[in-house]
Amino acid sequence: MKRYQIETGKDALAILAIIIAISLASMGGISLFEYLKAKYTQFNLPQTIEEVVKEANKDLPMMVDSGTRIDSVMAENNNIIYKYTVVANIKNDAVGIPLRRLVAYEVAKSQLCTDEHSKVIKAGVKFVYNYYDLHGALLMNFDIDKEDCLKYQKQLNNKNPR
Repeated sequence: MKRYQIETGKDALAILAIIIAISLASMGGISLFEYLKAKYTQFNLPQTIEEVVKEANKDLPMMVDSGTRIDSVMAENNNIIYKYTVVANIKNDAVGIPLRRLVAYEVAKSQLCTDEHSKVIKAGVKFVYNYYDLHGALLMNFDIDKEDCLKYQKQLNNKNPR
């Protein structure tokens, strides 16, 4: 018979938690499965946002294409805010900025409104995109939230009926 040794306090706490869960289950409380499911699938929104921002900023600034640089990602309340600088010379007229905004919005929406991001989006996180020129003047901005993703999914379902 093998003997297992508890090496850390964390191991001891995990074992204690399991013992407590089994005890609760035997007394008509929550089941071990429900306890472990809750323990290891908890979703902490502020922590998740903080992790996203920290991870995103590791390699910034970075060119995302030949004319756009992502400078930083910030968190404010339930918003994740992306700051881009447009380094290319684009026309600041009735066609240049609106067209660029539409393309950027559609690309961002197709990336965010996915199963991978659905938990964060459904929890109420808004993704805000701000694009500035080389002098720091705001060129365009948009945001994507739960409502945008619901509309996007509806459009996809209408294009690809099952």
